[in-house]
Amino acid sequence: MSKERARRRAERLATAARAQAEAAQRERERVQARRRRQARRAALRRMVNRLPGSGYSGYSRRTREQRVSMVMVIVAVGVLVLLLFNSWTVRIAVFGGTVLATPVIATAFFGRSSR
Repeated sequence: MSKERARRRAERLATAARAQAEAAQRERERVQARRRRQARRAALRRMVNRLPGSGYSGYSRRTREQRVSMVMVIVAVGVLVLLLFNSWTVRIAVFGGTVLATPVIATAFFGRSSR
């Protein structure tokens, strides 16, 4: 009986030791993952701060009125294109050209605002 109890106790201790080792390994992996994540975030912050024009402080380059007027012009051009042209190819081409030309036109009309 004593040998059986000793064997069961040894099995319990071995199982507990394995569980404790697995828990410690999971904790080490979690800490390492957290450190890797923090290092990635820090590297990203350093990189973003060095991008050109990264003087971002929450303000857009354009005022709200300027942005609204640009959207209204794009919508007006879209409506005119839909009314004036029957071909979808022409409609898509003109509308795409309008969208691509918008930054150039905005800079020409509103100037290079740095707010």
